[in-house]
Amino acid sequence: MLSAKMGAASAYLACSALSMRLFGRIGVCTIASHNLLMESVTMSDTTYNGWSNYATWRINLDCVDGLDPRDHGFKNVTNEDVYDVYDFGKYLKGYVEECLFAYTSDKPSLVEDYARAYLSDVNWYEIAKNLIEAYADEVQA
Repeated sequence: MLSAKMGAASAYLACSALSMRLFGRIGVCTIASHNLLMESVTMSDTTYNGWSNYATWRINLDCVDGLDPRDHGFKNVTNEDVYDVYDFGKYLKGYVEECLFAYTSDKPSLVEDYARAYLSDVNWYEIAKNLIEAYADEVQA
């Protein structure tokens, strides 16, 4: 625990050291003339296994992989129609939320809050487009 008597620079260094242990190398710290400088190292590539991010890949893999749009009322969807992809993406979001939260209680839950935060990172449009492409390939074959 950080002491209330620590100076701002000491507290900053302690937090930086903790962050480095928890999250890996996040920057290079230097002290020059009592000034604390932080040179950030940022990651710009958040893709995962060809998907826009880990959440999108994981939800596609675990919840909707192989789902046929025809089985869910989307008989003639195409990737050419942006509205079809958007509507199917909205449907998929509702479908996954229903599957995940159908049996939760009405009381607030930390686990449910984390799950909803995780789902907010999912690119539903990307998943819908992928499923529609798979459906189109199957129809043409």
